[in-house]
Amino acid sequence: MGLLNAFRTQPITNLREEVIDSLRHLFSTKQTYGAWQKELGLDDYSGSNYSPETLKQIEEDIAQNIQIYEKRIDLELVEITTFKSYADFEVKVEGKIQGEKIVFFVHITRKRETNITVRFF
Repeated sequence: MGLLNAFRTQPITNLREEVIDSLRHLFSTKQTYGAWQKELGLDDYSGSNYSPETLKQIEEDIAQNIQIYEKRIDLELVEITTFKSYADFEVKVEGKIQGEKIVFFVHITRKRETNITVRFF
């Protein structure tokens, strides 16, 4: 299994759970802060106005990171849906892990709170 298992007290033995954990780490890593590879992680959007152009850039950033650093998921879609304001949004990632459909949601609020939900089909 993956490199991160070396640092866990309870190693993950299920590929699906390992990929989900990897995606969580990918969403939590900033490119310029603590990433062990130059392009790993998301750019820093903390000072952004979250305009439609910025949200499109975030979608592209997420898709690129998944395609480069999490090759075990066959990426089909990265889509951002905004709520009351552009600062409240949800990122939806669709793909397949060994042929099994996965939908991964990350809800981000104005207060920078994050809620992650994963669904399998």
